[in-house]
Amino acid sequence: MRIAVIGGTGVAGRAAAAEAVRRGHEVRVVGRHEPADPVPGTEFVRADATTGDGLDDALRGVDAVLDCANLRSQSERAATDFFVGVTRHLTAAGAAAGVRRHVVLSIVGIDEVPLPYYRAKLAHERAAREGSVPVTVVRATQFHDFPRQVLAMTAKGPVAVMPRVPVQPVSTADVAAVLVDAADSPDAPALLQVGGPERRDLVDLARRTLRSQHRRAVVVPLRVPGRLGRTLRAGGLLPTEGRQGTEAFDDWLATRGGSSRGADQAG
Repeated sequence: MRIAVIGGTGVAGRAAAAEAVRRGHEVRVVGRHEPADPVPGTEFVRADATTGDGLDDALRGVDAVLDCANLRSQSERAATDFFVGVTRHLTAAGAAAGVRRHVVLSIVGIDEVPLPYYRAKLAHERAAREGSVPVTVVRATQFHDFPRQVLAMTAKGPVAVMPRVPVQPVSTADVAAVLVDAADSPDAPALLQVGGPERRDLVDLARRTLRSQHRRAVVVPLRVPGRLGRTLRAGGLLPTEGRQGTEAFDDWLATRGGSSRGADQAG
């Protein structure tokens, strides 16, 4: 099978490309800029999914598309415009090329948690389903790197503020396995969920992350107010069903957490 990975230079996209290569698939990484450190065994094809330029050639002969594209933005409008535009270009080019499955990486809880970025991801999912290529949406929980990302935004000197919410962090390798499973299966369902093997409190994960980095900082728990806080505390970021990954947070932290690059997924 030939698989095209959109966003294949990001953390989730790289993991998906590596998993597809491991299973013996031909993998095209599609993007505007050739990666400096390509995944071994992949082919890079230059195309711009935001404009559609080059996508017809990039998807020619492709059986499945894995959409791992992402935009780091707090603007709901900017994120929505990006996701919807990219998706419409991908599904139109995919239909013309005879792509048999379009797989979208999304986030658990986006239909419950009232965040602007999550509303943009819902628009992303809707745009994919409006196309003529069969779609599977894979909703994942926060990646293991999520506490480090939040710390980077909230730490001020020796103090870091962290929401006290339950999470079920998952490794990108476990998410990649589900993405490629969806591409492999001719009868994959319309929606899949994947989370990590254990439920933890984000405050505890932040403290463990700081210790792994040998940083001396005080993590101050934050009670998020309003509807958002109530939804988060009630488990809005937790999967209700689906696949459970195998790599625990502490195991990931011991091997890769200290030198991790930023993950693709917001949450």
